[in-house]
Amino acid sequence: MKLRFTAAFAALLLIATTFSFVDTAQQTTTSSTPLSVPTGPRKDSIVRGLSYTSFVALTPLDSVQAKFQPSMWDLWKNKKWSALETMVNDNKLNGGYPPASGFVSVSIVKLKPNTKLDRYGSLWGTFVAPQGASFGSRALPQSSKNSIYYQFKVLKEIPNVKAGKAIPWFGEPGMGMQYQFNDKINTLITNKYLIVTDSVLPPKN
Repeated sequence: MKLRFTAAFAALLLIATTFSFVDTAQQTTTSSTPLSVPTGPRKDSIVRGLSYTSFVALTPLDSVQAKFQPSMWDLWKNKKWSALETMVNDNKLNGGYPPASGFVSVSIVKLKPNTKLDRYGSLWGTFVAPQGASFGSRALPQSSKNSIYYQFKVLKEIPNVKAGKAIPWFGEPGMGMQYQFNDKINTLITNKYLIVTDSVLPPKN
């Protein structure tokens, strides 16, 4: 009788141990699952003229750096400019420039004939500002002061131009209006959309 009881108890103990192991394994699997699920962008709503998808398109990062894009989007969306610049600089993202092509918000406009514009930098660029805008309002790096300064006049209407205020960056207050063309400025000059009205060489050191 004692031997039979001992054998039965051992069998029950083996079954209980097996179920305990299975239950523990299931709990371990369940608790680790959320850690392996990537946290992608939230609902792709429009924020100040941009969706998350268009934000990413204006902020191209390589496959390794792409993991920062959801966090950059959140900071941009909430206008946390200082924290956003710190993230960009600490992780060497986007060449140190602000995401979303430096726009606080984006709208698509047409530039009418006789509109006066200017820029610091070569004619191979795509950005301009209203003529006479302060340097600080453009939120450019200080090195831009060592570039040629150009003034332009629009000769014929230029469609599909991105327009919006500049993100505060590079220690500058920003918030001035900036425009981004789809074509390089020299192409617009060649096709007689723009004409250079003046240019100033940078000061010599």
